[in-house]
Amino acid sequence: MADRSRDLTDIFTVAGETGLVNANLQLGKANLGVGAQSGHGMGLRSGAIGMYETGDLNLLLVSAKYFEPNDEAYYRGKGYEYTVTWQKNKKDDGDRLDLEMDEGGNFNLFQIEFSASLGLGIRLGINFAEMADFFVGIFNFDPLKDDRKAVAERKAKFHQQKEQVEQLQNAANKNENYLKPAVDN
Repeated sequence: MADRSRDLTDIFTVAGETGLVNANLQLGKANLGVGAQSGHGMGLRSGAIGMYETGDLNLLLVSAKYFEPNDEAYYRGKGYEYTVTWQKNKKDDGDRLDLEMDEGGNFNLFQIEFSASLGLGIRLGINFAEMADFFVGIFNFDPLKDDRKAVAERKAKFHQQKEQVEQLQNAANKNENYLKPAVDN
């Protein structure tokens, strides 16, 4: 039941934010807007409840966007950073434009979100991929991999990788200390 209630909160975005001047309409990962915003938000966004960091840079169809939620939502895979740029197609005469996009969360492929700020702002949205994840989750299917089992696996993998990095750093420090007297002579 806890997974379904968290999936339910993933569907909606209702938040207040601080930032510069920005107006943006997001359809999936594509953004249409003008302005810049970098600041903090508070509310419900992508399943994260509470404070978060956010940023948008929009110039019509070219945009950059990031969302850094609290740790628990991050482990659920809810943070993202991506850019959307339009570039001339290199395969033909160059008259067509192609969409080039960096990686971001797949959970927001079917998201509709509106944000506007003038110092203080608001962000409202609905996510149809999360809505589908909620309904199929009733039958123990988790296509977005954001339920407790997937989160536990993601946390374990993160901690394992962190331990491996620490071991490599310790080994490198030992090697550096071992080689240091030879270099000093």
